[in-house]
Formats: sequence, C-alpha cells, structure tokens
Amino acid sequence: MKTKVKDRKLKEEKNQWHVGRNQHPLYYLDFGDLGNLIKNNWDVFKDFFDQTWILSRIDEAEKTRNVIAHTNVLSSEEGQRLELYLRDVLKQIG
Repeated sequence: MKTKVKDRKLKEEKNQWHVGRNQHPLYYLDFGDLGNLIKNNWDVFKDFFDQTWILSRIDEAEKTRNVIAHTNVLSSEEGQRLELYLRDVLKQIG
C-alpha cells in the first residue's frame, strides 16, 4: 500500500494540470485497500470491531462501490444494504 500511495503521488506531480487529491495518504488508496489497512493495523481497530465482521462489510461495500464507480445503476436493495452497513459501522464506533 505504501508503494501505491507513493506511485500515485508521483503520477499526480507529473500531471499538475489535473486537480489532485487530498494530501492524506488514505486518499491515494483504493476502497478495497481499507480491509488490508485495518488488518495491518489491527491494534488500532480491535477495540471497535470484530475483524471478520468489519472485513466482510468492507468487502460487500466494495462490490456496491464498484457498481456505482462504473456508472451502473444501483438497485434499491444494494443502496439499502450499503446504508445498513454504514449505520452498523457508525454504531460500532459510537
């Protein structure tokens, strides 16, 4: 993930005509990297989540995100699922 962040920042520097991202490294990762970020830093997250639970939610949310990102219409069921997952995560981090 560190390599991905570094490479993407360098690419943005070469294309200064394009509006860049927020400079925080998190914004240079893909949505699917969030699961790895949590696993690799489990000590930070262990008080908030069950690892299997949060990783499965991220995996499911990524599938929904990919539908939207590729300009497809999201079914109402998928939208409701994403909203439910978000509410569940917010309850967990209180």
